[in-house]
Amino acid sequence: MLKDTKLFAPLLIDYEMASVCLKKIRNSPSEHAALIMAFNGYLSLPITRVQPDLAGTIELAAKKKITLYDATYLWLAKSKNIELATLDKKLVRAARQ
Repeated sequence: MLKDTKLFAPLLIDYEMASVCLKKIRNSPSEHAALIMAFNGYLSLPITRVQPDLAGTIELAAKKKITLYDATYLWLAKSKNIELATLDKKLVRAARQ
């Protein structure tokens, strides 16, 4: 499905994924090693990390009434004219507006 797809994400994605990993480790300490392995697998994905235009992201977040974090993903999709891949229903609605 994603074989020949180029992936882009704002720089903050690594912090968000690390935070998810830490939360899962705290909830399931016995899975610590497996979760770290999975996180390292994530880090090896060929994702192009992009520094968003923070002023533009703030404006977009205010206009769409979404979080700054969500706005970074929307800003990136709009700035690269690429499809936004998300399961976040509120972000999908904002993207369609």
